[in-house]
Amino acid sequence: MLIGVSRQRVLASAEWDDPDGERRVRADLVTLMPGRPCSPTDALRVPLDLPDTWWTELRRSVDTIGGTPTTRYASSRARASKRVETVFGRAAAEAFRPVEFETTRGPALV
Repeated sequence: MLIGVSRQRVLASAEWDDPDGERRVRADLVTLMPGRPCSPTDALRVPLDLPDTWWTELRRSVDTIGGTPTTRYASSRARASKRVETVFGRAAAEAFRPVEFETTRGPALV
């Protein structure tokens, strides 16, 4: 449980490996947050007009999440390097291999 992060309450969770076996996926059923949605779809298509306090709270929450240790991961170092090597080749994978991981919220893009 994270302390000091504004977020929904988790009601139920499920975890599974994605079909290609590259990632571990987790879905959470959560309570509804107050306010209105930023977008009716999963893609934000127009700039948001949000107060500075909203951005300050977001930055504080992201920093708290990033500083929280975890044993769960969306992608291991080996998997991340393999993906880079598959797309860009061995030299790129060696030059850009992950050296640091941190806790994140949402999907990890590697």
